[in-house]
Amino acid sequence: MNFKTPKRISVTIPNATYEMLLKASEKQGRSISNLAAFLLESSLKNDLESPKKAEKTSK
Repeated sequence: MNFKTPKRISVTIPNATYEMLLKASEKQGRSISNLAAFLLESSLKNDLESPKKAEKTSK
């Protein structure tokens, strides 16, 4: 099997964003890193699917 290893990145976020991320991660019982990765992936998937949805509704 050919498994791809996850990639690591580093980002700088405003303090207020960090505080929101921290509170949400504590509430959900997950690490800040895990929540940030989940939110980033979800947002990208949503953005990539949006043009497809717009095409379908405009026809």
